[in-house]
Amino acid sequence: MNGPSIEHTLYDLFAGRATPLQKQAVEEWLRTAENREVYYQLLARYEAKHAQYEPDTARALTNFEQFMKGHPYPRHQVGPRSETSVFTVSGSAQARRNWPATRWVLGMAASLLAVVGLGYVTHDQWAYEKIDAPFGQTTTITLADGSDVTLNAHSSLRVPRFGFGNSDRHVWLTGEGYFSVRHTTRDHTFTVHTPNLDVQVLGTRFNVNTRSGQTEVVLDEGKVQLVQPKAPAHPLTLKPGDQATLAEGDTAFHRRVVALPEQVAAYRQNRLVFTDTPLSKVASAIQDYYGIRVVVSSRELARRELTGTLPNNDLNVVLRSLSVSYNLAVERRVDQVVLKPQ
Repeated sequence: MNGPSIEHTLYDLFAGRATPLQKQAVEEWLRTAENREVYYQLLARYEAKHAQYEPDTARALTNFEQFMKGHPYPRHQVGPRSETSVFTVSGSAQARRNWPATRWVLGMAASLLAVVGLGYVTHDQWAYEKIDAPFGQTTTITLADGSDVTLNAHSSLRVPRFGFGNSDRHVWLTGEGYFSVRHTTRDHTFTVHTPNLDVQVLGTRFNVNTRSGQTEVVLDEGKVQLVQPKAPAHPLTLKPGDQATLAEGDTAFHRRVVALPEQVAAYRQNRLVFTDTPLSKVASAIQDYYGIRVVVSSRELARRELTGTLPNNDLNVVLRSLSVSYNLAVERRVDQVVLKPQ
């Protein structure tokens, strides 16, 4: 199923008109993660057009005003009810009469429990949207609050689907991303959650990298506060140009000043910028971006420091530039690249 066909089928399902064959087709179609994303988008669109419950506010207000004046508040009743029948019908007969209603209530309760259980299990799928940047390319998005995020290759960001920007904002990053956070009129904080620390801001520009078993934050503009969930009472405040790193399992930040903080996120302009960087780290950067293993042939070569800028829009171009600029031999294999002395 695809295109208009799946949209029509899902709308029939949401409206309760789906046939058993349609239900089976949807069940098989939902086994793919990408299809589940489409499902929740269409569900949100359908519910926006078909309200599940429209309260009678005028009637409710009238009932409340009467109640405040001392009148009894009207109770909802299912069907007509006779006061005499309550006392004249025998217990067994009354039980038989009430059984259909009891069965209906039990059925509704079971359905409610099923819906609640399904909602709990699939909460992350319908409550959050996951944005991915695949290997070999970056992805730039604008969030609902107007903030811009550029994800480096092989990175992902989890963002709430509903109400983002109406209160304090929270996102979850895996990989690397550059954030340009928009300040809100009500000073809502913006928090980037990583595996071992949280980055809290109001409005600023900064880069966060969660690769290689550590979280590294470089502040480009404004002010950010770094908080360890295990030690929230001891936050670290950064100034523009500061770089702070927290390794997995550590409790102390490593802080230093970066001369050109904007170069840290050079991937936004499809560039790799290195300043006295060991070749081992250059290899790791290429590996993270393109998803192919990069091996340096010797320890001595791995310690060799490189300074310069490489174009970063094609793996072949990157390797050729690296070879020519730094006198390296590049050996391409099926599943890896080997860097050797020329």
